[in-house]
This record gives sequence, C-alpha cells and structure tokens, in this order.
Amino acid sequence: VRPAGQNMRCVVQLLTAGGKGGARRDVSVASRHVSLVRPGATEAHSDDTYEVDDCFGSELGTTEAYKRVLHPAARQAVDGFNAALLTVGCTGSGKSTLLHGRTGGEGTVRLAVKAVFEALHNKAAAA
Repeated sequence: VRPAGQNMRCVVQLLTAGGKGGARRDVSVASRHVSLVRPGATEAHSDDTYEVDDCFGSELGTTEAYKRVLHPAARQAVDGFNAALLTVGCTGSGKSTLLHGRTGGEGTVRLAVKAVFEALHNKAAAA
C-alpha cells in the first residue's frame, strides 16, 4: 500500500534460475501479482502475494526494460521530480548487467544519463 500522495512504482524482473530458461517453482506471477512459494510448499499463501506495477522476465532486454521502466523517471527528473532505481537480488542474478549492460551494450545507467542530458539540451533549446 502506497502512502497518499506518493508516486512510486514497484517493478519486478523475474529471471529463471541460472538464466537457462525453464519454469521457476519458487515464484509465480499472475497479472500484476507476484507470489512467493515457500520451500516445501506447492503453492503460495495469501500473505506471500504482492501487488506490483509491472513484471517482466529475462526475455525483455536491457534497452526495452529501460524504456518501459526508467525512461519516464529520467525525463521527470529534469522537471524537478526525484527519481531512484534500486536493484535487489542474489549474487549472479543480473543486477550489474541491468545497470551497466553486457560487453558492447548499454546498461540502464548509461541510457538514463543520456536521456537526462538530451532532455536538458532540449529544454535549454526551447527556452
């Protein structure tokens, strides 16, 4: 539940174990609900289900994830709004790859910085 007047988004990227594809048994997704299945259980309990704003898997690349999630916040930062990106996950789950990209690719940090400077340039040119 969000505090009144707060504009926060919770977005979850679910990766398959080891990034090799296949179904996960510890997490299930239905629409905008993420459910955690406890060890030894066959399904999630209602108190282990969370509503999120968006959810996607490893099929969505870094650039597409940036456009879908972070680009609007980067542009709003130029207009004076606060923006932050937090990545949380186990070791090897892809946090650094999401932020910094793979070799030869762009990560979300570089894309966001580029968008902020483009927006600043456009704002200055329009003034």
